Amino acid sequence: ENKYLTFSTSNHGQPPLLKKPSSAVVKTHNNSEKKPAKPHGKHSKEKKVKILHLADVHIDEKKTVNGKIIYDEEGINIRLKDLLDCISQVKNTAEKENVSLTLIAGDLFERKTPTPFETYTATKVLSELGSICPVVLIPGNHDAVDSIKALGFIKNIYVPEPFTPIRFSDITIFCVPYPDLKEGSRSEVKQLYERKILETSKKLKENSNFLVALCHAPVEGASYPTTDRDVNEVTLSPSCFKHLDYAALGHIHKPQRIENIYYPGSVDTWRRQEADEEKGFYIIDTDTHEVTFYPITTRPVHNLNFTIDTIPLVINVLEQSIVRIEIEVPEERAGDYDPVRVQNVIAGNPLDVKIIPLIIRTQRMRCQEIVQAKNFDEIITTYMKNKKLPEEKINRIREKIMELVREKELEAKLC
Repeated sequence: ENKYLTFSTSNHGQPPLLKKPSSAVVKTHNNSEKKPAKPHGKHSKEKKVKILHLADVHIDEKKTVNGKIIYDEEGINIRLKDLLDCISQVKNTAEKENVSLTLIAGDLFERKTPTPFETYTATKVLSELGSICPVVLIPGNHDAVDSIKALGFIKNIYVPEPFTPIRFSDITIFCVPYPDLKEGSRSEVKQLYERKILETSKKLKENSNFLVALCHAPVEGASYPTTDRDVNEVTLSPSCFKHLDYAALGHIHKPQRIENIYYPGSVDTWRRQEADEEKGFYIIDTDTHEVTFYPITTRPVHNLNFTIDTIPLVINVLEQSIVRIEIEVPEERAGDYDPVRVQNVIAGNPLDVKIIPLIIRTQRMRCQEIVQAKNFDEIITTYMKNKKLPEEKINRIREKIMELVREKELEAKLC
C-alpha cells in the first residue's frame, strides 16, 4: 500500500486535507517523473552525492511575539508561518543543489506532546522534503520518541533505532539519541554513550565509504548563543566522534564546527537571545568532503538597550521586525520615563514593539558604626548622628523612642 501523502489546498484557513495519490510517482525539481528514492539504491558514478543537514526545527503553533500570539488574517500563527517559510528555503535549496539525502538532527517539535495541528504541520514538512530525497530523522530532547517514530509511515522518511546502521548508496548512518540521565548518573551515561559511539563507528568504518553519526547532544567546547544552558545535561567529548567522516549534530542553536562535528543551529530564531545568530543548514559533498553553510533569511529581531539619557532621536528598525527595547531608569528619575516618547522615535514598520523600563534601585551603603552597634539604644543614636541632627534633637527623639520600646516590652510581659 502506498503511504506517501500529498496535500490539497483548503479554504477558510483550515488545514489542507490529506490525500493518497493515485500512483507511487513523485515529481523531481525538474518536473520529470521517477520512483521515490529508496535507501539501498545505488547512485551512478557520475552523480555527486550530497547530504543536507539541518536541526532544531521546533514546530510550535503557540509561538509568541513579545509574549503574545499574533495571527494572520487566516487565523494562523504568524511565527509558525515564518518557520514554514524558513523550511521552504531549505526545500528550494535541496532541489537546486540536487541533494541525495536529508538529515534532521532532532527537536522537530517544540514540546513532547505536539498538538494535532503541529503533527499535521510536521507531516506536511516531511512529505515535501521526502519528495526530493530520503530523510533520516531522530528525536531530540524536546521530542517524544513515539511522536517521531509515528512519522516513519511517511514515504521516504526513516526513523532508525539507536546505533543501528542504515545505508544509502555508499553512505552509512547511525543515530545517537539524546543522552538520558534515566540510564544512570551523569558520568555513567557519558561513559556509556561515548563508548557506544566509538565502538559503533569503529566497526562500521571498515565497510563504509562515508560514515555519519546523526546525534542530538551537547559536545565539549561548543559555544552557546545564550547563557541559560542546562548544566545538568550530559556533554560528550569530541574524541568519541573521531572515526566519523561527518558528525551531524543538533541541540545547540548556533552554527559551528568542532573538528569533524557540525551544528547547523536552529532553522529559525527560537528565542530573542538568538537574534544575532545566523540561521541555516549545511550541505556536504561526500566525494570531496566539502561542507558548505547555507544561510536562511529569517524575520528580523531587534534587542535594544538604552538608558533614560541615551534614547536616540530616531530608532531605525527593519520592516516587519520584532522589537524589544529595554530602558534603564534610575529609581529617583522614574517620573521622567515616558514610554510614548520612546514609541514615537521608532522609524520603520515593525511587526511588534515591546518597551520595558528597568528601574535601577539606588543601593544604600550600610553605616559600619550601625552594623557594629551593641544594642538598640546605640543603633538609634548612631543613626541620627550620621543624619547630622543636633545633639539636643537626637536626645529628645532617642528618649521618645526608648519610652515607646519600654511600653511595648511591658505590654509583652503582661500578655
